[in-house]
Amino acid sequence: MSIIDRLAAAIDKEPSTELEGICRRAVAMEMRRAKRMLTADEIDDIVEDVVEEEAHADLEERFDGESVNVSDLEAENIPEDELVTFTDDDGEEIEGVVVEGRFARLKIRPDSSVRTISASISKHSESLAIMANSNEGINLQSLYHPVPDVNMPCPVCASRDVTPVWYDNGQVIACCNNCNREFDASIDDVAHATLAEQTVEDIDILPEHEVFGSVWLNGSGYGYEVYASGELVDSGEADRYDDVIERFDDIADAFDDIEEDSQVDFTNGESDVVDEIDGDDVYFEAGRKASRIRLARMVADGKAFVDNSRVASIGFVRRGRSYRMKGGSRFEVDSVWNGGVDGRLVSCTPDGRLAERHVRMSKREFSKSLLR
Repeated sequence: MSIIDRLAAAIDKEPSTELEGICRRAVAMEMRRAKRMLTADEIDDIVEDVVEEEAHADLEERFDGESVNVSDLEAENIPEDELVTFTDDDGEEIEGVVVEGRFARLKIRPDSSVRTISASISKHSESLAIMANSNEGINLQSLYHPVPDVNMPCPVCASRDVTPVWYDNGQVIACCNNCNREFDASIDDVAHATLAEQTVEDIDILPEHEVFGSVWLNGSGYGYEVYASGELVDSGEADRYDDVIERFDDIADAFDDIEEDSQVDFTNGESDVVDEIDGDDVYFEAGRKASRIRLARMVADGKAFVDNSRVASIGFVRRGRSYRMKGGSRFEVDSVWNGGVDGRLVSCTPDGRLAERHVRMSKREFSKSLLR
């Protein structure tokens, strides 16, 4: 939410009378539309229009038997077909209304609510602007100045649906309504570089998994972001373009390394084995679920490590070879097929004799049973 939106919300929520509340909502709406603070004169004009529109008097309640007491704004809202003119004995025409079957003269008084409400909102608006100046570090007058139009598209996602947040001494900060990123959209010629000049490249990191990265120039080097299925999963800055590409490669390599039966070791001492992968969802044997791309980012950051010895072992199984299994048994391979292996499991019985039985195991079962 921009600073103007926050200030408008504060003006709207300030405790007030019913009429003042209506005026505050109108002022807040105009602030959001104009995307800046309003001057005292502008607030006064808004309040006057709103009060005049809301100024409707119950004529019967105001009738004292001879006259009806109304404000000047309420008098303006009396329908013309209800106004009548009475000519007194001196021939003077007196304007009034008919109430309870009798002519009632209009006693019109100045309406002070406009001045009172306008002053109240203006004072509150000014105090909010001063507070924003102190807390946000924004030039006070910049909150009142109309913000220049932003012609520069978002340097992150290229969207032109952007909204100025604030303007101060020639600098315009805009917020992208598509990706919610704030960026410098200053009105000088350099800051208005085209998107092609700002963005170095959009790179397909893992196109088959809808993972791509964007690289762009910034003041100190290169900025980058990584998106997976449209969701931001990584971002940062680098001094060199090659460093960004290396980062993308690290994430892609880690992503490919995470397979079923991969063991993932975390720097906090925990480890788990991947049981199943479904798209970006990784399911571990311990029952936990994780994002494959976010795991890959952790590996690229050195916060996790992938051990694929369990996965690789099945690829080296050969017919006629003998392998040691957990529990002290030995597995002698008779055949290798796509889904796993067939063979004889030889183990020692409690009385010291050798026992042999035929076993068919899937690749995963073999990998889990193999002694490392």
